Amino acid sequence: IDILIPKDRKEGIKVINALMILSDKAAKEVDITWFDKDTDDSTIRVCDDVVVDLLFNACGHTYEELKKYAETIEIDGMPVKTLDMEGLWLTKQTNRDKDIPDREFIKKAMEKYKSIVDNNKIQNEK
Repeated sequence: IDILIPKDRKEGIKVINALMILSDKAAKEVDITWFDKDTDDSTIRVCDDVVVDLLFNACGHTYEELKKYAETIEIDGMPVKTLDMEGLWLTKQTNRDKDIPDREFIKKAMEKYKSIVDNNKIQNEK
């Protein structure tokens, strides 16, 4: 699971506390100073029931840059904040081979969504 977070100690404490619900409590090993603004932007990996990567940037984009693409969806009755398709597409602009199919899938999904929206506009104008 990738979680994009701001580089901020207060936010780091919240994230660490939230990850403490996992059974192995691996988040207790996270050094809070890693969230300080003057440290590097390396990903923090927390290996517990699931592997959680805490990212300070995704494909060079920070939390602050990508938050305008955030939306809340519901999964099994739980609200989950995620990036919309455009935001996800931005995070896949890498040279990694594994991102190529993701980019293609997201691009097709965005085109299909735009087509549906455009068709609905036309129908509403009639």
